[in-house]
Amino acid sequence: MIRIIERFTGAVAALGAVAITAIMLLTVADVARRTLTGQSITGVVEVAPLLLLSATCLGLGYAEQTGVHVRTSMVTSRLPRTLARIVRAAGSAVCLVVLGWVAWEALDRAINAVRNADVTPGFVAIPTWPAQVLVPLGFTVFAIHVAIHLVRDLRAIRSGAPDEIELDESLEVTAL
Repeated sequence: MIRIIERFTGAVAALGAVAITAIMLLTVADVARRTLTGQSITGVVEVAPLLLLSATCLGLGYAEQTGVHVRTSMVTSRLPRTLARIVRAAGSAVCLVVLGWVAWEALDRAINAVRNADVTPGFVAIPTWPAQVLVPLGFTVFAIHVAIHLVRDLRAIRSGAPDEIELDESLEVTAL
C-alpha cells in the first residue's frame, strides 16, 4: 500500500514540476514578447499565480515523502531515542490535525469555486477552480505521509525497536 501511495505522490509531484515548467516558459515568452513588441502576453499575469499555487501544493507530499521538509533533528537528535520518537510523534499528530483542517477548508473553497465558476480578476477571466481543486489534493497527500511517519514512530515507541527508516542527518541539514 505504501508503494502505491509513494508512486501516486511521485505522479502528483510530477504534475507540480510541469506547472513550474509552464511558469518558467510563460515568463520567458512574456519577457521576450515585451522586449520585441513592447506588449505582454495576455493572461500570463493571471495564470502564473494559479500555476504557482498548483506547483506548491502538489509538491508538499513528495517533500514529506523524501524527507526534505524542515525537521526537528537539531532537537530530537540530542534526546534519548524513545523520547525523540515521542516528540516526533506528538509533532506529527499536531501536524496531522492542522493538515486535515487545511485540506477540509481547501476542499470547501474548491467546491465553491467550481459551483460559482470562479475566475481571476483582471483583463482575462481564467477559471480558478482547477488550481483550487489541487490544493486539498496536495494537502491530503502531505497529511497521508505525515500519518505514515506517525504510525512508524508509534510502532517504534511501542516495540522499542530501531527506526524502520533512519534519516541521514547530513541529508536533513542540507535540505534546510
